[in-house]
Amino acid sequence: MTLPTALAVAALVLVLAVVLGFVLRSREGRTRTGGSLHVRAEDIPGGLATGATLVQFSTELCARCPQVRRLLGSVVD
Repeated sequence: MTLPTALAVAALVLVLAVVLGFVLRSREGRTRTGGSLHVRAEDIPGGLATGATLVQFSTELCARCPQVRRLLGSVVD
């Protein structure tokens, strides 16, 4: 195999790997942006009861997550 052919094959493999990486990343189902995180009472099926309880599930790394605190605070308001 000549050097230009080997370089072309290496470049092609690199491009295919990058494209495949982007395709797999787009299909993995994770949200990329926060989008609209506003929750209204109308959005909750059956509405809110007078004694509703909000529960936050988290890990040790995100135990006091400020984004979730703001979101839950807006739901309470």
